[in-house]
Amino acid sequence: MKRKLKRYIAILMSLIMLLSCAGCMDEGDGHFKLSITKTDIPKMAGINPNKPDIQSPSQNTTEQPGTTEQPGGSDTAELPFDSSYIGRSDGHKLEDKYADGGVDLNSAEAKKEQQKFADFEDRLFKDAVTRDSITLHYTVIHPENYGVTPPEKATYGDLDIGEESIEKMIAENGKELKELKAIDRSLLTKAQKLEYDMLVAEYETSLTSARFTYLQEPFAYTSGIQSNLPVTLSEYKLYSVQDVDTYLELVRQTRTYIGVLIQFEEMRREKGYFMSSAAADEVIRQCEEFIAKPENNLMIETFDENITKVEGLTDKQIKTYKESNKQAVLDIVIPAYQDIIAYFKAHKNDGTNDKGLCYYKDGKEYYKYLLYKDACIDMTPEEVIDRLDRGIADCMETLTRFAQNNYASYSAYFSEDSLYEDIDPMEAIDYFKTAFAGRFPDMPDVSYSTQNVHESLKDIVSPAFYMIPALDDIEHNYIYLNLGDKTDGLWSTLAHEGIAGHMYQFCYYLNTKPNPIRAVMDYNGYSEGWATYIEHMSFAYYKNYKNIDYATIETLNHQLSMLVSARMEIGVNYEGWDKDKLSSWLTEQGFGGNDVTSTYTYLISEPVNYQMYISGWLAFEDIKAYAKEQLGSAFDEKEFHKVILEAGPTPFPILRDWVDSWIMEKLG
Repeated sequence: MKRKLKRYIAILMSLIMLLSCAGCMDEGDGHFKLSITKTDIPKMAGINPNKPDIQSPSQNTTEQPGTTEQPGGSDTAELPFDSSYIGRSDGHKLEDKYADGGVDLNSAEAKKEQQKFADFEDRLFKDAVTRDSITLHYTVIHPENYGVTPPEKATYGDLDIGEESIEKMIAENGKELKELKAIDRSLLTKAQKLEYDMLVAEYETSLTSARFTYLQEPFAYTSGIQSNLPVTLSEYKLYSVQDVDTYLELVRQTRTYIGVLIQFEEMRREKGYFMSSAAADEVIRQCEEFIAKPENNLMIETFDENITKVEGLTDKQIKTYKESNKQAVLDIVIPAYQDIIAYFKAHKNDGTNDKGLCYYKDGKEYYKYLLYKDACIDMTPEEVIDRLDRGIADCMETLTRFAQNNYASYSAYFSEDSLYEDIDPMEAIDYFKTAFAGRFPDMPDVSYSTQNVHESLKDIVSPAFYMIPALDDIEHNYIYLNLGDKTDGLWSTLAHEGIAGHMYQFCYYLNTKPNPIRAVMDYNGYSEGWATYIEHMSFAYYKNYKNIDYATIETLNHQLSMLVSARMEIGVNYEGWDKDKLSSWLTEQGFGGNDVTSTYTYLISEPVNYQMYISGWLAFEDIKAYAKEQLGSAFDEKEFHKVILEAGPTPFPILRDWVDSWIMEKLG
């Protein structure tokens, strides 16, 4: 994930989100998810696997494990997706908003307007990447090739959190939006029109965010600074001696930076927005885990390894740098985390709300804002609820029908201790590259590797994340795993993070050489929705299920689990479910809702997080259903994926319009 271009009005909050996303972590990919167990499924589907009295005439009781048939079996089942959800809020109709409209885009007037827009984007990009050293470093390796002059000194950015800074940013954004709208969109190229629409939406969204400044949480459960800063700094690549010096200066500024965030948290506390005691306990636990072994801290061990790869350093210089970094970590970073611990221990019981986001002042309005900003959808919360409820019902019906028609397979599924053999991560990713080839355009030739997270982060960060490469370095890609001894989730995780998920999507898009401004515009609903879309495809490609029908059951199980998780999230944070309501809802659905404490704590700590994944996934599926409906036999899945990928991370309303343009072109 990348820094959001002035999406937050407060300068401080822009920096918070920079560091919670920088290092280009797609945080939350291993998000807490309600795990639907094998005993839950028959109960929800109304089937008792111990009483096989609901069998279809086609049941094959002699089916043998190890079949070589295509994964998924001969009687596969898929969820129905609904094109009616495309544009439900605005009465969408098919039209091409990116056609030239008969305008001569090669005229002198058009060229002048196109250059004006290009200059506007260039200025925005340079401003965004030079506000702080981390954004610049993670965006481009060679800033000189982009006409960018790095800051003279290493910096985390402007740490002014006063009301004047907020007012200044509002005025600045308003002025730039006015300048942008003065450009004649009709004279822009097709690609520029897309970016124009995105920038207008970006500015307009940012101008609504000022009232929500203190609802934004810098120490959130998984996206908070306490878990993301260590990865951001430890993954700061050392390409040169200058990079080493910049990195060390940032480390030395860390306690000051953390201090400002604590100051902001105090402002939130005074205004009645402090987190629940359970969430505060989680912040404390994460910080204590990170500093448990100071001498073997992640930031010491990774630096000691990385510094040896910097060209031109003598052994003496390397030793000196190692000592400087160790001292800075022990004297500055560790105390900064002790400051966090002390603050949250002192105030852990000061929260006024131990329920969902909607119980805070402006909480419901903020939730609506987050649905567009983070999930990138233009649906109202009520429409999202309806979409999820229908999705759950469809999934249950599909699963029930499949179980009735394939009872022997369905029953055997419940007797398996593990569905997956030992999986080699690199072999799995290589396999996906070949297996997905017929459905997606070719991926550029890049290198990739996987590695386990450092011991100090095992109980803090997600089970997996992908490090998005710089604009000018897509050749090197890294996926980090934090799964321990678990293997059942590894297969789909590697598809989500690797091919054809995050790594494939970002490498493909960056290989199209987009305007650099796109690297500082972040749309998690698109990127996480895409990776989840791929994740659900992956089960059909696992070759070693003992029974070919397990792929379908696994897919439906996974989809149902995600749909229920997203429904719980919006129920808690928008509809105001308390623990009892959450528990009773789960019981009504057939899950059993015994102890929901940890689930509830996560849900209130990360509002809308699930919607990025699940509503994002559903948006892709629904746009696909819409395109199929419009094109009929002319629809080509590989071509559709190419259109989606070449658009790049984009809000779904704009992506829908982009797909419309493609549909209109195909229809002639």
